Amino acid sequence: MHETDVLGWLEWQTVIGVIVPAIRASDVAGACEGLAARVRRALAKRLDSETVGRLSIRLHVYPEPRRAGAEGVWPIDPLLYPELRSRQEAGTLSDAIKRGLDVIGSLTLLVLLSPLLLLIATLVKSTSRGPILF
Repeated sequence: MHETDVLGWLEWQTVIGVIVPAIRASDVAGACEGLAARVRRALAKRLDSETVGRLSIRLHVYPEPRRAGAEGVWPIDPLLYPELRSRQEAGTLSDAIKRGLDVIGSLTLLVLLSPLLLLIATLVKSTSRGPILF
C-alpha cells in the first residue's frame, strides 16, 4: 500500500475496500491485474490456503472506462453509484422514518429556540442602526 491508498470496510466485517488513486488511466487493465496479484500474494503469506480459497477479489474502477455494452449503453456498477439505486430500493420505510424524524426535530428546535433568537434579534436592532438580517 502507498501513502495515498485508503483502506477500510466497504461492508462491515464482510468486505474490505481499498481506494488506490494512483492508477494510470492508460493501463487500467494491467494495473488492476497487478494489484489483484499483489493482494493474492499478500493474503497467501498471512492466511492459510483454505481461508484464501474462500476469499474473492473484485476490482472496481471509478470512473468506469468508456466501453459500450451489448445494447450500446455503458454498464453501471451500483456499488460505485449508490445515488442511482432503483426507486424500489430508495423508498424504504427506514428512509421515510428518518426523514420524518429530521423534520420533527428541526421544527421542535426552531420552536424551542425562537425566544432566544428573538432576543438576539432585538439586541442587535437596539445596538445597531442596520438590519437584523443581512
